Amino acid sequence: MAGGEVTPATIGGLARRMCDLFWSFAAEEAGFARPEQPPIFLTLETAQYYMAHLVRPMIEEQGYFDSVTINRNRLYSQIIDNLNKAAIVGFPHTEIGARLDSAWFGDPAQRRVYADAQECATLFRQYCLDNNLLDFSLQLEIFKNILWQNPQSRSYLTQTYRHLIYDNVEEDISCAHVIVHDWLPNLDSALLIYDQAAGYRKFLGGDPDSGLGLSGDCDMVIELNGPSSHPQMSSSYPMR
Repeated sequence: MAGGEVTPATIGGLARRMCDLFWSFAAEEAGFARPEQPPIFLTLETAQYYMAHLVRPMIEEQGYFDSVTINRNRLYSQIIDNLNKAAIVGFPHTEIGARLDSAWFGDPAQRRVYADAQECATLFRQYCLDNNLLDFSLQLEIFKNILWQNPQSRSYLTQTYRHLIYDNVEEDISCAHVIVHDWLPNLDSALLIYDQAAGYRKFLGGDPDSGLGLSGDCDMVIELNGPSSHPQMSSSYPMR
């Protein structure tokens, strides 16, 4: 639309915006203790602050992580990262410890660390629900599991934004690709940009394989093989 406003956003930014806009509904569905009060959105730093507030006494007074020698701030961030990965991949945060344990084939004593990590993650999540705190993992879970599945909030999003330019597809997380896949049929136009020579952020959670799968949803696929090459329509995906 001429004169329309462009809204730059990542999947995290979109999740936060929707959680804020539909807070009363989302809070009740997600199990927050005080849905009538506003949410408090956490950054990585503030999430680490609250994690330290909860976990430090467990380390100093109860002997948690007694075999771990890494810096405490790194330990707190690792627990937060486990929560984020659970939200991205789509499994319950209560399975973090079991999944870590099932992948371990070394010293059995190490398994106690995974049990400690699970207990701390569960404690942090409950603290967030009790105090209207939303870290990245909660924002993402609420967006994709509650708001994107709700006809009213989903309709608001799809009707508000009719055009999409999606850059760096290969660096985004798989659940973002799933949402875009569902969203594309409702858009008036879309441009998806995928760098086949990139995907170097896979170790940070990016999923280039699921991103490439979005090409099957496009009416036209154009490949550029070099800075001076002419656009070539791919024969793999014919125009509809």
